[in-house]
Amino acid sequence: MICGTWKGLTRNGQGEWHKHAPPDLRGYGDMDAPDSTTSYSCFHVVGDLVDLINTIAPQQHVFVVGHDWGALIAWYLCLFRPDKVKALVNFSLPWLPHNPQTKPVDGWRAAYGNDYYICRFQEAGEIEAKFADIGVEKVVKEVLTYREIQELGTVGTVGWL
Repeated sequence: MICGTWKGLTRNGQGEWHKHAPPDLRGYGDMDAPDSTTSYSCFHVVGDLVDLINTIAPQQHVFVVGHDWGALIAWYLCLFRPDKVKALVNFSLPWLPHNPQTKPVDGWRAAYGNDYYICRFQEAGEIEAKFADIGVEKVVKEVLTYREIQELGTVGTVGWL
């Protein structure tokens, strides 16, 4: 699992042990990475979570905690399979109801511009080519350490990535 700092068990307020399983989502960590982008729909990812729940907690409702991208998927899990969820806690992402007039990426682009990170990751191979040109080590360092929004590899310019 990507989240290697999790120990697999935690204690609740009464000292009882509980299992937890922060999953690698498809395409991350050691999980399968299907080539087709259509294999990454919310339905596919929620299906993966349902398989995980059925494996580690069959016949039980589970507490779900989500953060960032995981929060979005946790909302979908609750929406599509409420029979699997006892409670949900999400960090950093509120529930955003579907708006049939606007695709989410178009909304983010209108609000934040083309340099918003989600907008930059839409065309397969585009950002990967830029990362290769800059160098993965520099990309990771700049993304994780710079505090100002800027174009990767070009300190002081507008943009991010």
